[in-house]
This record gives sequence, C-alpha cells and structure tokens, in this order.
Amino acid sequence: MIDAKVIRYTLISFVAGVVILNLASLAFISQNLWDPKNLQSNIILANNSIVQIHPAFVSLYLSFCIFFLIDQYFPLQTTNRSKLGWILFGLIILSTYLIWINSRTGILSFCIAFLFYSFYRFKAKARIISLSILTVFLLIIFSVPFSRERFFVAPQKVLSSEVSTTSTDPNIYPILARKQILECSFELIKWPSILYGYGTGDYRDVLRDSFQKHGYVSLYEQSLDEHNEYISQIHKHGVIGLLLFVALLFIPFRYAIRYKSPLLAVFIILFAISALFENVLSAQKGVTFFALLCPLLMLYARKGDNVKP
Repeated sequence: MIDAKVIRYTLISFVAGVVILNLASLAFISQNLWDPKNLQSNIILANNSIVQIHPAFVSLYLSFCIFFLIDQYFPLQTTNRSKLGWILFGLIILSTYLIWINSRTGILSFCIAFLFYSFYRFKAKARIISLSILTVFLLIIFSVPFSRERFFVAPQKVLSSEVSTTSTDPNIYPILARKQILECSFELIKWPSILYGYGTGDYRDVLRDSFQKHGYVSLYEQSLDEHNEYISQIHKHGVIGLLLFVALLFIPFRYAIRYKSPLLAVFIILFAISALFENVLSAQKGVTFFALLCPLLMLYARKGDNVKP
C-alpha cells in the first residue's frame, strides 16, 4: 500500500507545479497587462505559450489547489508564522489567477464547491469566516468591470436576443454558441439513438449535420462538440453511457462522504459542474486530471487525511 506521506507529498507537488506554472506564465504576458479588455486573453495566451491548457481546465486546477491548501493547513497555529506566510502566498497567487482568467465555468464551480466545503468542513465561527471570505471573493469579482460584462451583461443580452447570431464579442460568442449547440444537441436525443447513442466515431458527424441544417456556419466549420459531457455521453453511448458517467462521479463522492473527506468531495463537485459546460472526458487534460487525482484522493481519504504537517 502507498504510504500516507507519499500521497500527501504527491498532492503538494501538484499544487507547487500549478503555482510555478502560473508564475512562469507572467514572462509571456504582453505589454497590455492592465488593459481590462485584455486581462483574460493575456493570461490565456501566457498559459498557452507554456502548456496550451483551456481556461476551464486551468480554473479546475487552480480551484483544486486552493482547496488542498485550505484542507491541509487551516486552521493554522498562530506560532507557525513562517508556514502561514508561504500558504497565504500560494493562496493569493492561485486566487488572483482564478479571477484573472475569469472563466465563467471555473468561477461558478469554485463558488459552489466552496459553499459545500464551508458547510461540510467548518462549524460555528469558522463557517461564518469561510462564508465571509466567499462573499468578499464574489464582491471582488463582480466589482471588476470586465467581470460584470461577462457574468451579467453578456448573458442578459443573449437570453433576451439583443445580439446578432453572428456576434464575435469574446464575452457573448461563447454563450451564444453554447445556446445554439444545446439547441442542436437536444434535437438529436431521440429514439432509438437515446438508448445506445450514435457511437464514439459518428456522433460528431451527426452533430455537424445538425449545425449545417440550422445554418450555424461557424459551429459547422469549427466542428465544435456538445460542450456538455452529460449530453456528449448520451450522443456517444446513449442512456447507458450517461448512467456510467454519473456512476463514475457518484461512487467517489459517496466514498468521500463515507470517509469524511471534503477534499475528495469538492474535487468531484468541481469536475461534475465543469462537465456541464465542457466535454471534460474528450480532452486529454481532463481525462488525465480525473484519472490521476481521483484514485489518489480516494487513498488520501482513507490514509492521508490524518497526516498533518
């Protein structure tokens, strides 16, 4: 069996790697660093210059690292000031980049996971403090002009049909594209394909044909996927595939509750919510992220959570 300290140090190495990656990406950011309209694009370009990770997955990594640091080191003893300094440094770096990337999927999944973590892990005064921190985090995000545009103005325009269907606005296009993709995706969920799906090789062609039928030229040319792992599983493998995917998430989550491991629970929550907006298992980084960390965290739930620094 793997030693508990090995598990813990493996997770610490992952966190350190994410922090170093984001610090290193600063060297690749353009001179328009503080232009509000370019903040997100610059940090995405910076990460792309190194490892080419989609913003949703970067947000997933950052969120998990934040929860790992909180789970491992809080509450801290007041006498351990040196360790407190390094931990706060890591949290500031990770939180800053999470806000900076400003992924709607990433922010939403982080906030829901943090809300769950606060009620599951903390009690009384500690819970109030954690919820206050989440409130401050949200106030910071929504007070930044480009965040308000992405989280409030853009969705409102799309839902009220106030924008052109060919808009290329970086805040509007992703929402508009997802709306059109969902329209085509739901149309394909019908008998008898709902039972067995269209197959892993044919489902994308079927979806492209639907894009073409509805006149969504941009979606057709880019050959976009469903941007929803749950719907993707129905298209690929039907209801059977969907049930298997849900079981893949439910079993580790139940395991986390059984062994009282909030870290494993929030990892599943982060992944499950991200799956609502991305085909997480169609991307190599998503599959690797889940396949490596989920078993490790299940071992950590049984052996590592009693190993404190």
